[in-house]
Amino acid sequence: MTILSRHQGPSIPSTSGPTAAQTLVTHLNESLLPRVTPFLNNLRAEAAERERERALRAEQDLAFEAARRKDTDRILQKRAADAAVAEQKRLAAEAEARAADEERKAAEARKLWDVRRMEWRRWLRRGLVLREPRPGENGRGKTMRVGVRLPDGRRLVRFFGENDPLTALYAYVDSLLIPPEFVQDADPVSPPEGGKAGEEGVVLDIQASRRSSEKWWGFKLVLAYPRREIPWEAEKKIGEVEVLKGGGQVVVEFIADEDVKSRAKSRSSLEQDGDDDEYHTESD
Repeated sequence: MTILSRHQGPSIPSTSGPTAAQTLVTHLNESLLPRVTPFLNNLRAEAAERERERALRAEQDLAFEAARRKDTDRILQKRAADAAVAEQKRLAAEAEARAADEERKAAEARKLWDVRRMEWRRWLRRGLVLREPRPGENGRGKTMRVGVRLPDGRRLVRFFGENDPLTALYAYVDSLLIPPEFVQDADPVSPPEGGKAGEEGVVLDIQASRRSSEKWWGFKLVLAYPRREIPWEAEKKIGEVEVLKGGGQVVVEFIADEDVKSRAKSRSSLEQDGDDDEYHTESD
């Protein structure tokens, strides 16, 4: 606070008294205001400058805060992106490891199945592949000539009796898939793993393998022309197959087991054992 002027005395007369209104107004307008106006202007200018600086600082603070938030958002986004990339890499690595493990298990399963299936194939060659009918032999019904064309181009001819089981034809084709290093004289004399002999053993093993008959055999037989499939059926005789009455030529088509990956994945999760192993035919 600053005292700019002092006034005392009577207010009369009204036009000349030291504290009369007219005297005070004249003093303010002619003496005091001219003297303090520069000072007041300076005060106003300083206040305006302070307000301008405050506004500038507030604007700078807002800009700094916006930049800080932007930088923070960019850092958080980059961290999130990096984390997402790292997670994708981790998931990809885990998926690759699972796929490799499943493929390894599938390969082991296929190997076990191939070994097991080869044992059955060799036993079928000894136990279910019937000799060809001899001339004049009547016990097996009318003799039928069946040509077999394998996927590798080999063509063979085999004679059967019309009363021979269809399993005998399938067993004969199956025996053609045995590599030459497995000599016939060394074929097992009993079914693998204590299975039952005869066609019943085939039926039971197909059921135990949880495969269709086509996937168990690993192939199907079709009439060459016109193309008609000859599905395997237990207890069915060759002479009862309509397309083979009187003989014919059949083509061997390998069956790819399309359930390999899904079954391998199931084994990976359930830790199932050998009876659910996969089988790839020789065409794989």
